Formats: sequence, structure tokens, C-alpha cells
Amino acid sequence: MSVPRWPKRRTWLFALLAAGRAAAEPASPTVEVWVDLSEPVPADADTSARAAAQRQRVDRQQQEVALELRRLGASEIARVRHTRNAIAVRIPSDRVEALRRIDGVRQVRRVETLHPPELLRPGSSKSEPR
Repeated sequence: MSVPRWPKRRTWLFALLAAGRAAAEPASPTVEVWVDLSEPVPADADTSARAAAQRQRVDRQQQEVALELRRLGASEIARVRHTRNAIAVRIPSDRVEALRRIDGVRQVRRVETLHPPELLRPGSSKSEPR
């Protein structure tokens, strides 16, 4: 007795139709933006306990916001935490307004340039020189 082939063909047909639909829908172009955050950064020379606690708040805020950025489909490309509190991301242009609504976001602005010390290595969550 032979096994009917219809279920395999139907699965294949649905997969083909889904792939065609995804290819037909235009993807939103991506943009690179800096997401400036609200926690102030203490001076590098300040070694007080208060400054250390503030640096921890900056790190915690960056971790929380980075999670929200990933949920929106953003790819992180850089972080700054010594001179300012900001994360650079690449994101579909139609989601930029959603970035502004994340708790702790002070400003969203286009990336003009990235300097090598700010670039992230793939899989890293900390800025490292390349």
C-alpha cells in the first residue's frame, strides 16, 4: 500500500507561497541612529562611591534599553558610556518613532560617523578597539 503524497506536496506548496509573499513585500530601509539615554555619565576622574554607583546606573540603563532595542529589531553597532550615555543602532526606518517612546530615551539622532574605539565586535556587549 502506498502512502499518499498529498500532505508533502501541500506543505511544500504552502512554504513556496509564504516565501513568495515575503519576497514580494518591500523591506523598510534601515537607518543608523544614536539613542541618547537619560542617566548622566560621571567624570572619568571621579573615583568616589557616588560616581561608581552612577556608572552602575548607566550600565543598567544601557542593558535595559538594549533589550528593548533588540525587541524592535535593532542591531547594536556601538555604545558610549564614558563621555555620554548612548547606544548606536541600525534599525528599519519605520521603527525610529518607537525608539523615542522607550523609557529612558532622551533623544534619537542620525549617526554621522563612528570612531574605531566605539565600534562593537560581533557578539560583544562592550565597546572595544578593533
